[in-house]
Amino acid sequence: MTTMVAERVMDKNFPVRVVAFGTQGKGSVVCLNMEELTKALKEVIVDEKLGRAGRVLVIEQFEKPPATIEWDRNKNDDTSQEQSR
Repeated sequence: MTTMVAERVMDKNFPVRVVAFGTQGKGSVVCLNMEELTKALKEVIVDEKLGRAGRVLVIEQFEKPPATIEWDRNKNDDTSQEQSR
């Protein structure tokens, strides 16, 4: 069963994200290659790791989130300099 599902995903570029439908985002895993995808599908489908939530899966292309910038308002407060000009 997991091999059949994994083969249907072969046309996608990795990474992919496997999301269990009933877990509201908590039951998702990012797979970087076919080996990781097969392992994740086995855990969800065969081992029923997520219980009933794993009965419906969404497999989608994973887009990396944009880079985050850490901002400390106390250290980088340019607004005070702009206001004093």
